[in-house]
Amino acid sequence: MNYRNDNPLMPEGIELDQFWFCGGRIGAALGRHGGLTSLVYYGSQPMGRTGFFRSADPVAAFFKLFRICILVDGVPYHPTFRNTELHPFGFRSEGLAGAVRVRHELVLLNDAVVQRVRILRNPSRAAVALRLVWHGGPSQVGMNHRTWSPFAELPETGVFATRVVDDLPPPDTEAATKTANPFGTQEVRHGETHIAVGSDLSLAFQTLHDGFKYHADSAPFEKQAAFIVGFASSREALLKRMAELRRSAHTLCDAKFAAAARRTRRQPEIRVAEPALQSFLAQLPETVDALRVEDIPGAMRASAGHYWVWGWDSIVYSKGLMLAGRGGFVREMLEFYRSLAHPKLGIAHAFTLDLKPASAMAFNAQCLYSVMLYNHYCVSRDLATLKEYYPFARWIVEQAMKAVVGDTGLVEGKSLFPDFPRFLGHDGHDLSVFNNSIYYQALRSLADLTRVLADSGDATAHEFQPTLAAAADRCQAGFRKVFFDVEAGYFVDSASSRDLAPRRHHPSYAVLWVTPYAADLVRDDLPRIAAFMTRNYANTLGIFMFPLSDPAAFYSDGNQTQQYFPVVEPFYWNVMSLAGKARELAAWTKNVKWYWDRFTIPEGLTFDAVNAGDLAPDCPGGKQPFSGKAWYEIFFTAYAGVDVTIDGLALRPTPVKEPVEIRNLVLAGRRVDIRIHGDGAKRIQVTLNGKPVADQGHIPFSTLCPGTNRIEAIRT
Repeated sequence: MNYRNDNPLMPEGIELDQFWFCGGRIGAALGRHGGLTSLVYYGSQPMGRTGFFRSADPVAAFFKLFRICILVDGVPYHPTFRNTELHPFGFRSEGLAGAVRVRHELVLLNDAVVQRVRILRNPSRAAVALRLVWHGGPSQVGMNHRTWSPFAELPETGVFATRVVDDLPPPDTEAATKTANPFGTQEVRHGETHIAVGSDLSLAFQTLHDGFKYHADSAPFEKQAAFIVGFASSREALLKRMAELRRSAHTLCDAKFAAAARRTRRQPEIRVAEPALQSFLAQLPETVDALRVEDIPGAMRASAGHYWVWGWDSIVYSKGLMLAGRGGFVREMLEFYRSLAHPKLGIAHAFTLDLKPASAMAFNAQCLYSVMLYNHYCVSRDLATLKEYYPFARWIVEQAMKAVVGDTGLVEGKSLFPDFPRFLGHDGHDLSVFNNSIYYQALRSLADLTRVLADSGDATAHEFQPTLAAAADRCQAGFRKVFFDVEAGYFVDSASSRDLAPRRHHPSYAVLWVTPYAADLVRDDLPRIAAFMTRNYANTLGIFMFPLSDPAAFYSDGNQTQQYFPVVEPFYWNVMSLAGKARELAAWTKNVKWYWDRFTIPEGLTFDAVNAGDLAPDCPGGKQPFSGKAWYEIFFTAYAGVDVTIDGLALRPTPVKEPVEIRNLVLAGRRVDIRIHGDGAKRIQVTLNGKPVADQGHIPFSTLCPGTNRIEAIRT
């Protein structure tokens, strides 16, 4: 992969087997042959029924999923691919159709896929038109209790449409009772999806072999033309939307690229030595933007291809979004999760398509909401937002505090990670190291926010602050006492809440590193923890979840325990950074490059065997936002040594020798440009606007001036 203006660029042809793109409710995959291989839509159908078109073979070009042909004097050509620029929401490419040179694009909107062609050069003045080809039965995703109507032309609409009905039978009462989630909600049983093909030009439709294949041919054009595949939950909504799209497809596509460029100019500009890492850092905010459900403020899909809205996928690593200039979206999430919270059970772990809670998470895991509010305030200094959402954040923490076990300071509750903790000995009476690392950071974070409110005159907050501080002290002491395995020099996964007996599995994800307070949990034992992690988790690509010497953990569930999961790896890389392990930290850059060269932000990578050879991620070309946000925060905290606290900007030396530049970072409404260089890992010399900073590791936001603040940090 090459990179131009930080965008992934394929100079000639298509280099990879699959690319996933996203436009909110829509997801589409592109194959190596240049055609679509999968199309998903999250509308009103039951969960698990979001796939609508899929190639039986993603490598073979036989199956057509809305494949574009350019008709030159009546002869069909697939456009070639040259200088193909990749974005999270689609691509731009140049190509040839015979002697005609074109620019062709794929753009995903929230509810539609647009493919458009612009003529750049037509030396022989050939007649040019478009053809869209797609298979019916062979590419339509069928399943029990799903019916497809044949595609048919709708008179006087200019579109070709089908109706997909998912109609599940009533659930077995006894089975439904056994599987009912704690919220008492049930998945919808009936859903309709209406799909239409249209164009900004007039079309002639043709049905071949009783719906085996369809053709749609456009009228000739001289400048540009577009095909649109739209989705809606009713025929009326579909026809209204398709009429809009036929009029404005080009305007909307141009606006999509223009808005992305505008947002990119406003977000931090990061310069590092590795082009792939630099490209990833530039595109991660746009990846999140592409996954946002535009008609539901605060909702974000958990992947381009196969997930809807998940609680912790969205909430975790909110600091990364704040630093990326997406504070408005974080505020929307604060409102989204508060408004949908259950009055007794709080924030759901997962949601149905109609946003009913589908599964629960323990209150100590829900404390990530308080961390999100903390990160929002630390970066924005928005007191009004803090006052608005503090009561809900406090309520969550108070609910978690009710589950404290004895005098341990630790809280009981099902571990948020991995998905199946029972394979690690969890039995429903558990103290989870992962959950309690979240809980501890939430206590410290909320104590900071409470102090801010107390200083602003909130008497209630003033009274609550000592309670939070005491709870945090007890949790910190209990964390080491219960979870730290002195013999191993590392943490155990969990302990019994009945007798505090440790389950001696040692996970690489022990601490979810989401605030600067995570360092409190490792500071006293950092050399031993770093040595254990280096010895047991390092791999040629990614890190292991458990030591290979622990087969009971490594092979226990055949899923996460034997995988590399980027979402939980900030702990590993921050420890490597704090311990000054330059060689180990350099591996992170290599990992990001390996994936981003494949235009992938993976959910995971399976290590069924450690000598697997030519590995492939779980969803090649897919984009998992919780993994991407984790990497974004790793760059700031572990690689660059830049963090934000309740009191200002914190800088520390890292064992990175390459220079780092971060421009246009907005903190407390002030612009900050940071230049970091030098090759020492012990001390750091900092200047602000040319003047030495008294406390070399800390810059209060109150010292920032209007305009651009220039910070230079020298590692020594």
